[in-house]
Amino acid sequence: MRIACALSGDQLDCNQLDVLVLPEGSALEDLQALSRRNPQLLVVGAAAEGEHTRAHALVNGRNQVDYLKICTDGRSKGIGEPPKSVHFQFGPAVVAVLICMDIQHEYRLDVKKVFDEASHPVKLLCIPADMNGAWFSSAPVLGWQGVHLALSNHCKTYPDWRARSLIAGTDGRWLAQQMETEPVVITLTA
Repeated sequence: MRIACALSGDQLDCNQLDVLVLPEGSALEDLQALSRRNPQLLVVGAAAEGEHTRAHALVNGRNQVDYLKICTDGRSKGIGEPPKSVHFQFGPAVVAVLICMDIQHEYRLDVKKVFDEASHPVKLLCIPADMNGAWFSSAPVLGWQGVHLALSNHCKTYPDWRARSLIAGTDGRWLAQQMETEPVVITLTA
């Protein structure tokens, strides 16, 4: 499974990918256009919906999750209540989406439990985000043993001190991290 974290779909050849994670603050129209042009691709991002932010995990134009951001962060208003589920099956993987700071909400424990109980060979948590550099600033990523984590972080709110986009392995260690250029791309083997 080939996974990329990028600021936009223009940064890479989407025909060579299975999963593309874009940041929080992506335009819904861009997510939908990418999904229409690449029906085999799972396009993950988070777009504004009024004063809220909605997660999108699009496969051939269909959203696989019904999830509005839980936490309020000053840029968008959280709804305060967790969704029923943020998990879905994509090929050999069970995938989940958490938007930005929802990664620290207690709902993450329910998300991790579903991963722990799944028998899929690949478990992938996608995080569309707009975080400062204090987030995920050191390896390993803790609390997600057995799960690959793909974080795509925007650069609009914290252009000079943003968390780096990254993909972490099942042991929490970074497999790839954004340094000077975007995107971050890896191939996972089951």
